[in-house]
Amino acid sequence: MVVQVSAAGDGALALIEKIRRHWNPLVVVAIANDASERGELTVRRAGATAYLGPSADVEVLESVLRQAVPGAIPDPLENVEVKVRKGEPGTKKSKNTNRRHGGAG
Repeated sequence: MVVQVSAAGDGALALIEKIRRHWNPLVVVAIANDASERGELTVRRAGATAYLGPSADVEVLESVLRQAVPGAIPDPLENVEVKVRKGEPGTKKSKNTNRRHGGAG
């Protein structure tokens, strides 16, 4: 679960504490509006599994979630299967494809 917290995030902190108390195996990632060591410490004491500052982007969040809960977010390159049928664009052409019949090309 991802929870956004602000500097005066009493409601968000109470939510994190409640989640950790009642749904202990649930991973809680807190994303702060303002980055500060004090804010991070407060959020972690409330029970957040991870803390991200306001500059964190989607890739960072996905990385944190992949580490905290393996398999929760599939890796975009995992289990990618590419099938190309003969003669479709992007496949190699036979040697004689670009030559004229009966002469040097």
